Amino acid sequence: MDKNQQIQHFLNRACFGARPWDAQRYKSIEDCIGKEFGKARKFKKLTPLVDIRSNKRVGVLRAVLQLLKSRSDILELNAAWLQRMTSNAAPLRERMTLFWHDHFATASPFAVLMQAQNNTLRKHALGNFRELLHAVAKDPAMIMYLNNQQNTKRAPNENFAREVMELFTLGEGNGYTEKDIKEAARAFTGWRLNDNAFFEFDEKKHDNREKTIFGRTGSFKGEEVLDMLLDNPQTANYIAGKVYRYFVNETPDETIAKALGDRFFASNYDIEDLMLTLFSSSWFYEDNQQGAIIKSPVDLLVFYKKLFNVRKPYKELFGKMQKVLGQVLFRPPNVAGWKGGRAWIDSTSLVLRMNMPLMFFGSPIDIETAGEFDLEMTIDKKRRRKLESVRVEADWKKLEQHYKKEKDLIPALLNDFISCNHESIDLDYFKQQLSETASEEQIKWGITRVMSYPEFQLK
Repeated sequence: MDKNQQIQHFLNRACFGARPWDAQRYKSIEDCIGKEFGKARKFKKLTPLVDIRSNKRVGVLRAVLQLLKSRSDILELNAAWLQRMTSNAAPLRERMTLFWHDHFATASPFAVLMQAQNNTLRKHALGNFRELLHAVAKDPAMIMYLNNQQNTKRAPNENFAREVMELFTLGEGNGYTEKDIKEAARAFTGWRLNDNAFFEFDEKKHDNREKTIFGRTGSFKGEEVLDMLLDNPQTANYIAGKVYRYFVNETPDETIAKALGDRFFASNYDIEDLMLTLFSSSWFYEDNQQGAIIKSPVDLLVFYKKLFNVRKPYKELFGKMQKVLGQVLFRPPNVAGWKGGRAWIDSTSLVLRMNMPLMFFGSPIDIETAGEFDLEMTIDKKRRRKLESVRVEADWKKLEQHYKKEKDLIPALLNDFISCNHESIDLDYFKQQLSETASEEQIKWGITRVMSYPEFQLK
């Protein structure tokens, strides 16, 4: 890869895509990485919703009202996060927040609790995984989602203890037994939410008897179990492997992934060090890494929004698109998160993916919906479906100005929008439609055409 290709590759993986002119802002890939990490070190909360939690007890009526209000609130929160991802303030922090949102997959009927969790994730997104794990374990939305509210010494609930091992630290089947899960569940008894929807430890509901976990015996509490998991190098290897598959290649190089895990463990779980190591390594920029990952729905929507400066009616429309494409922010399908990879593509989502560029060209497209945006991740098949014709207001001015300078438009468009090898693309029809001197309409048609290629779905 040359300098511009390296920068594009980094921005595609770390910052929701590179617009045609983005690479020109940096002197080198080192300059690009340094500046993006510098911006990402700034932490700013996401607060479109007013957090109604206070020192006063949240009564039943107030809770019901918040539950009813959450349908519209979750849409506001969803749109606010998409807008934050689109901005150039700190896209790397947003990318890492999205990664942890998938890793610690959670949903809640209370939008304000999802906002609180999102801010916990973004606060620690490039910090220390040890601190992040402890914070998420006591997060109100997580407590509710994995039923730790019902985990008492009289009736231990194993949900959180199981998932913290299988999904959040060691990985399924790695270094724990069913007995470890049962004993760890006892250690997390008494972890609950108080009447104000904040975490509290209820000593009366905690099982303070001896437990044997990972071969160690003692009157362990939840924090000690988390530290045991972190003391096991397998946790660092599992997280590093997941980072590799998410940011580098869906088919991991086990040797490289193991080296990343070793470094992660040696650094005491320094997330920024892990990501800097990954993005600064020569193997990240090898040709076989280009086009190795299928863009997620959020990747596509954020990139389109950045590229065309989409303003209306993106809030409702992009919410509905998330449903059809299979990734609704704040509504993962289950505690394992989104499968990603080839699971992003099915007969319904592929049609929308291929037709979306036409919408920005000015043509209306039909989206199959089940009515208004709601909290459900998928469309309820029992509900009456309908086709909704939609169009958006796209701003082409900057793109037109940029490509008017190009003497050879086709290779410029391919280099800017297609990450993988271009040899598989049939360009005959493309070449017939574009003259040597590109008009504004031809530029718009050319970009729309390139984004309609299946290869555009890769990054």
